[in-house]
Amino acid sequence: MNHKFLALTMAAVLSVALCSCIGTTSEVSVDLGSSDLFTESDLSDAADAIKKYFSNFEGCTLHSLTYAGDERSNKEAEYHLSHDIVYDEYAVFDSSFHSPKKSYGGWTADTEYTWSWVLGRNDKGAWTVINYGYC
Repeated sequence: MNHKFLALTMAAVLSVALCSCIGTTSEVSVDLGSSDLFTESDLSDAADAIKKYFSNFEGCTLHSLTYAGDERSNKEAEYHLSHDIVYDEYAVFDSSFHSPKKSYGGWTADTEYTWSWVLGRNDKGAWTVINYGYC
């Protein structure tokens, strides 16, 4: 067998295997809605922080992210401030995603999940995911 062909075939198989080991965010639908608290750029940065975090969800596919609105974000701010988890700003997003085809860890195989994501940031800096799941 030609060594070049074998090397290319192995590289292709490895690429497919590696792609299946990360959370997929390439086709996610993002709805930033409207906000009196945040600019479109602020919310886009928050969505990007979620997508980056989600990429660690092995075998999952993120379908949608939706800004949950100023009212929910303000409620999260009130809650976190009362529990001494202090950021200057909080944003909440809702999401839908699909779990891996095969069950492992805590995932139910081949299931659509709907989760919320809470992010915080200080001094207009980078957003940090501080909570997610059925929150």
